[in-house]
Amino acid sequence: MSQSAAETSSLFASEPSQVPQVDQPERTDDLETFAAKLVGLSGVEIAQARVKRAMLREALVRTNGNFTKTAYLLGVRRQAVQQMVVRFDLRHFANAIRRTRDD
Repeated sequence: MSQSAAETSSLFASEPSQVPQVDQPERTDDLETFAAKLVGLSGVEIAQARVKRAMLREALVRTNGNFTKTAYLLGVRRQAVQQMVVRFDLRHFANAIRRTRDD
């Protein structure tokens, strides 16, 4: 058995008291912060991501979900808007705005 397989099997064989405990978030809105801290983001990085996401959402609303116009408004390339929409998980939001515009 390889070393990593042995480590994995010993991890599953360990008693529950030996499994490291992670503080759970107290409120649902803290879940994003909780997850970000698990991957090592600082408070400043979390705040910057929230501001960028809010700016992108507002720009998408103002441009009715048009990525080209959103890019112009934010001063970035269209491809950057597409990447930000994916990164900030706003695909459904952008699609809903477009559907509303088309109605």
